[in-house]
Amino acid sequence: MQNLAPEVSTSPAHPVQACLEATVLREALEQLLFQRYPALYVRRHLPLTESLMAQGFTHGDGWFAIVDVLSNLGRQDVQRTDRYLIATQVKQKFGELRFRMKDLDDYMHSAWVMGERYSLCVSEFSGRPGALHVCDGHYCTLAVGERSEYGLAEGTETPLPRAGQPDALDLLRRGYGAHVPDGIDVPSGWVDLIQQFILQNLVVARGRDDRQRKAELTSITATAEGQLTILWMGEPTPDQQGCAAFAEAMVRRIDPVSGAIGPVDDTGTPVWNRTR
Repeated sequence: MQNLAPEVSTSPAHPVQACLEATVLREALEQLLFQRYPALYVRRHLPLTESLMAQGFTHGDGWFAIVDVLSNLGRQDVQRTDRYLIATQVKQKFGELRFRMKDLDDYMHSAWVMGERYSLCVSEFSGRPGALHVCDGHYCTLAVGERSEYGLAEGTETPLPRAGQPDALDLLRRGYGAHVPDGIDVPSGWVDLIQQFILQNLVVARGRDDRQRKAELTSITATAEGQLTILWMGEPTPDQQGCAAFAEAMVRRIDPVSGAIGPVDDTGTPVWNRTR
């Protein structure tokens, strides 16, 4: 049998306790991001009085893939704009990823917003599909199993996650099919991400004036190779392109069956991708 080492570990072991304490990305994953994107995280070398990146990544392991995708888009942005982006802080706040970068244009701003919104659909600790909860007045994004295993001091009105559920795609089509006239056909594990993409496209539409006409979504499908295909009527605006860039990159990190993006080992490889 294939050896699946290195063994997966997640931080922290007790999600609800972590909601009440400062959470940090484990050392191996933090160093992996620093090695992959040294220019983006150059401010980590500065003292804490000058840069909050000196604190490292103050969020759980479950969001590693989201941060990695956003970091890679930031690196690719050099080729698109001929300028370097610099991360100033990456943390959890109110149960959501907060990824701060300086001097974002519309393209990268929209990708960044997509990453933050999608983090509310993923457990900060395990990377499994999750939902926002309140724990003793503190906000956590937890998976269903984590919610049932650990007692929560307060309830939540946040809907349960749909990604990976048998009726997930039907519910997505029922709720948002009118905004994608030629259809939505993606694996159930992608549903939470695709919902956030459609919602963000609607936000872009409402915020745009007549001088910048946006493209209309026509279809969202998956190829046999597991890639996301988004078709438009008209030319997508830079912010629409940024949303799409994040979604197209992120689906490669999502288990199409369960919707999980973790747990990950010390190389950043998720369990689901090593066991299939």
